Amino acid sequence: MKTKKAFTLIELLVVIAIIALLLSILMPALKKVKAAGQAVVCASNMGQIGKAMVLYSETYRSYVPRAETTDVTLIAAGDYQIWPVLFAPFIGGDSASTKLENFWEIKAYNCPSYPTNIPEGTQTMDYVVNAWKYDQNYLAGFERHGTTKRSAIKNLGALIYLGEYGYYEYNTTTTPRTLTSKKLGGVKVVTPQDLQNLQTNPASANTLYLDKIRYMDVYHQEMLPSTTVEQNRRVEWNRHKKEGTNNLFFDGHVDWLRWDDNTPEKWRVRE
Repeated sequence: MKTKKAFTLIELLVVIAIIALLLSILMPALKKVKAAGQAVVCASNMGQIGKAMVLYSETYRSYVPRAETTDVTLIAAGDYQIWPVLFAPFIGGDSASTKLENFWEIKAYNCPSYPTNIPEGTQTMDYVVNAWKYDQNYLAGFERHGTTKRSAIKNLGALIYLGEYGYYEYNTTTTPRTLTSKKLGGVKVVTPQDLQNLQTNPASANTLYLDKIRYMDVYHQEMLPSTTVEQNRRVEWNRHKKEGTNNLFFDGHVDWLRWDDNTPEKWRVRE
């Protein structure tokens, strides 16, 4: 009667070592593939938002939303005129009623590469809108509230409408920039819990709007990734590929830009 030959301890260790070696070779490649896939999904999401922007513009006489409204009567009535709410009906969201919870669970508003290991929890809206109004006498710019007539803007394909929202603070004195543990002072995180609270406490909408959502726009060069003043930055500088991010332009197309190409000239809107 023949007996089956078992693996020796040395043979098992050799097999384990080979598997470990293969994993060490494959893991970096798999991470790169995953990151590339996430960048594609993010660009696709921005593309969907771009289509919603164009549809909104065509529906509302060429106007598109910029920074949050300052109309007290609208706010008092719970009519929050911000882009994620206004675009919701054009991107598979809720009805045209402009309530904050309308953008809840709209997948296109999320970037799969947005960091999830943040103290406040997962962000529900990962993009920041262009609210930069150009003024030749004041190059730093003004915050443009309400809406802008898209048809009156020159070079739609050269101006960014939506950028990727930043969160972490970086040390800009090192090359490449090194990550610190501090959060950017000007960045607010709208969490799922914030929106869930609206279901049980609708009165919390105004607080959420004033404390967090109104900060989710760009109107100054210190808010861009090309700045060295990190505490005010609102646009991420390194989320996809080689130190850059995806961007949605006013004409609806999406393009990747390296952080140092993401300059004020791509955000200042002349009306």
